[in-house]
Amino acid sequence: MQSTPLPEVRRVPASAGRRWIVAAWRLFRDYPLPWIGIGVVFMLIQLVLSMVPVLGQLLAAILTPALMAGGAVAAARAARDERPRVLDLFGCFESQRALPFFVLGAMYLAASVLMYLVFFSLAAMLGFSMPTGTLAPEDPALLGEVVSALLVAALPATFLLTMAFWLAPILVLWHGLAPLAALRESFTASVRNFGAFFVMFLWMMALMMLAAMLLGLGMLVFTPLALLVPVVGYHDLFGSGRETGQNVDVIG
Repeated sequence: MQSTPLPEVRRVPASAGRRWIVAAWRLFRDYPLPWIGIGVVFMLIQLVLSMVPVLGQLLAAILTPALMAGGAVAAARAARDERPRVLDLFGCFESQRALPFFVLGAMYLAASVLMYLVFFSLAAMLGFSMPTGTLAPEDPALLGEVVSALLVAALPATFLLTMAFWLAPILVLWHGLAPLAALRESFTASVRNFGAFFVMFLWMMALMMLAAMLLGLGMLVFTPLALLVPVVGYHDLFGSGRETGQNVDVIG
């Protein structure tokens, strides 16, 4: 797939964040079974890798950007009124194209580890220890307060991390940006459209919790939606702007 120059990011209203999800749902609705199949394969890959101690989790993080870009390939096919294929998910694993996505994954992994270390240090400063990966308070009465504080601290960190990474695989895929440049452009686009990104983030968090509550069956819909929303957001921020309406004009 030939890369094209990156246009200047557009500014959109905060309400665009919700419309991205609606437009992603419409893309899913056009081809529900293929998208469910893509979502199942994505989840199976993550599940199998998570069962392998340490190495599997590292691989899962490194491979995820390539799989996300594969979701964009499938979305491009759907936008051309063609049936998305599960094999599209692996479209960015060719040897000459895969390295930037793997670098993105390694960067995400490093940022996540750094975030964990910061929280670990905060817990240690508050008198907690994690010898087995669980909080062991010297004063059990503080457990709820400390856990709540760490969760509150984790949310903004996750938010900032998502700002940098949610568009990066697509920018590498369709514009040939280097990983660091893709992270910078994704973060810049999110900052310039903070309202829309914030609305989208809140909606996706709520939908993820709802999907998890439905005995995991909701993930059959949420996972494809999570692959499609960045594609819709990308085209609204860097494309013609039609993506917040009825259709999504996906670049192939």
